[in-house]
Amino acid sequence: MSVAIPEPVLWFDRIRESDGPHRDDASGKYFVTRYESVRRGFLDERLGAPGLNLAKVPKELHQSVIDMEERYFSRWPVFSDSPQRSVARRALMKHLRVVDKGTIASWVDSDEPTWNAHRPFTSQWLLHLLKRSLISLLDVEQTQFDMLLKWSDEITGYLSAHPLDRGTVDRATDALASLEEFVIKNLQTAEQGLGLHLRSLLEQQQVDQSTLVGLYGQILTGTLEPTLSAIAVALEQLTGRRERSDEFEFDGARFTHEALRLASPFHYAPRRALEEVEIDGGLIPAGSDVVLCIVAANRDPGMFPDPGRFELRENSSKHLSFGLGGHSCPGARLAHQLCEEVTRACLDLARNAGSRPVTFDWDVSRSMRKITR
Repeated sequence: MSVAIPEPVLWFDRIRESDGPHRDDASGKYFVTRYESVRRGFLDERLGAPGLNLAKVPKELHQSVIDMEERYFSRWPVFSDSPQRSVARRALMKHLRVVDKGTIASWVDSDEPTWNAHRPFTSQWLLHLLKRSLISLLDVEQTQFDMLLKWSDEITGYLSAHPLDRGTVDRATDALASLEEFVIKNLQTAEQGLGLHLRSLLEQQQVDQSTLVGLYGQILTGTLEPTLSAIAVALEQLTGRRERSDEFEFDGARFTHEALRLASPFHYAPRRALEEVEIDGGLIPAGSDVVLCIVAANRDPGMFPDPGRFELRENSSKHLSFGLGGHSCPGARLAHQLCEEVTRACLDLARNAGSRPVTFDWDVSRSMRKITR
């Protein structure tokens, strides 16, 4: 069964057929879209963290955007080339572990009375399960996590907005300031969980406080949305075709990788050419903005034949949804494990849906694909 492909994704498909990297005249950016070129781009040290591009930002917002980027996003590992980035990522990846499988299953069982075959899975119900998992990981209260989720929505709203407006910039600035205040306070009082681990890094002077705030922000924005999207794709497949449940039980990990490939929640990763780079026979000048198109690479028929079809492929795990190398998502393994275990825990409920396929509404932009909440 093929997955419906929205227009923004089809645009990436079309430019993948271009000779060499596609240069967008409006923005001046170079779009790299073929799988092997995107994969190499993630590992190419000549492509560094993205610089600030104000080409499509209204002039009256320039200073606000500059201030926000310098104060906050310049410290996020995904947007930074600082030496502390690698130290922080390695330490964080050691600590991030999925909630116990039995615990997730018990949450589904306890919530089952609120779900039945006449009321299919909803994005809010899935979000509820993921919130429980992340609350346990972050060691925060329910009310605190609700605030964190709101801030995450404001931040991702800014990162995906085209064009920007004053309201979006102001909300993101307030969210980042609130997140910084919360993380600093949490680091001072944490007695267990992620907060305690991050505080130990700070006390050992392995990273500074601003970097830890950036890490926290990345966990929120980089784990929640991809996991939600992949679970939604997985459940659409499980309820759309009966044999899918057998495929999931046969190889849940590969099934999850294929869901992540098709979901491709973050459509691209921005980079900047630190020197002249040749890609696909085309030269990209030093200082140019480069866009590594994850969604196009994940749908490259040269790597994934009939790419719009959900299929347990030998190479499903080769998707690039979390990037590669030093700028890859530190929560990638956590997101994959959460997706697989929440889907597994929901499997019996999915079977109860019988011939009633579950479908979700999607918000799709040039930069992101996520389920409507």
